[in-house]
Amino acid sequence: MKIVSNKTLKVLEDLSDSIIEDLDLDKEIIQDCFPLKKPYRIQAGEALLTIETRMKKKLKIRGKTGIDIIADAKRMGVFKRKDPSEEQGMELLFRGSVLSLRNILHHNKPKMDKEEAIKIILFADYLIKLFEILVKENKIK
Repeated sequence: MKIVSNKTLKVLEDLSDSIIEDLDLDKEIIQDCFPLKKPYRIQAGEALLTIETRMKKKLKIRGKTGIDIIADAKRMGVFKRKDPSEEQGMELLFRGSVLSLRNILHHNKPKMDKEEAIKIILFADYLIKLFEILVKENKIK
């Protein structure tokens, strides 16, 4: 296997950042999370916080955080599906993102490499888009 120079590694890293930025990512995620820099957990945490702040703003929720926002979203019908299992799954997906990923990054300083941060940021982007679809489908005002 051929060893790659530091200069080449830097070019490849910049290229990967550029490719990620060209994806159809939420504008706020792009603004808050790129370019990625150490410690990567900060940008991953920002992405997860963006889900929470977007939900609060869209649902006009004040003074609440974390799972209380998810509970309000459930009460408002955001996760409503024809199949009760799907509805529960949607709620648990959002609850899990808060209870596990967001809380870990908010209350601790775990070591996180760039690849893991990218995966969390992309997952947060997915959840934001899923939330917006659910709000539209369920006619939440």
